[in-house]
Amino acid sequence: MWTKGEITMWLTKYSLENSSLLYLTGEEIIFLHKLKYEAPEFFYHCLESKLHLESLLDLSRATNALADLTW
Repeated sequence: MWTKGEITMWLTKYSLENSSLLYLTGEEIIFLHKLKYEAPEFFYHCLESKLHLESLLDLSRATNALADLTW
């Protein structure tokens, strides 16, 4: 799994370092990545309701950041 420092660097790359994503664990990030493909509508619902990413720009950045993940 990733360290908090690695998560912060990843979020900074996508201008999300001040978002609620900063408080996620590596396990939760991997879950969101899988959820994006398995249940896209629920994925966006989670971003908005649970992680409070409400602007279109934040949703776009989060989606792109998760799409670019490699492990």
